[in-house]
Amino acid sequence: MKQPFNEQFRRMQKLAGILKEDWDKENWLLHNAGIDYKGKIKDIVDMATKEYDLVDIELSRIGESPIYDKDNIERAEKADYIEFPIVAVELKKEGKDSIGVLDGNHRVFQARKNKKTKLKGYLIPLKDIEKYIKQ
Repeated sequence: MKQPFNEQFRRMQKLAGILKEDWDKENWLLHNAGIDYKGKIKDIVDMATKEYDLVDIELSRIGESPIYDKDNIERAEKADYIEFPIVAVELKKEGKDSIGVLDGNHRVFQARKNKKTKLKGYLIPLKDIEKYIKQ
């Protein structure tokens, strides 16, 4: 029987050496078209896995990866982008379609480093995260 995604997520964090007992309190943040969106990673992962299909996401549609310090590069090197899909949102920036990563930046970083062109992920339309507009 397949583990619930949140249990898989906890296992991934443990493998990467970053498991915290309060992992479900960690937040994601998105800034798009002058609007800030914010929510708990646990909530967006739950929504994505229940409401959306797993799809191939072109890495070329995702913006630049963050610049990481040594600790984050070491963490990214442990990120399992094959077994653990990312959670992303479809965006419109300056008239073109792009994708923002809500959960999985380290996996994207590592996949790019390994010269991958696609990742498995859950792609959420921007309209479906309107409830996360930061007040």
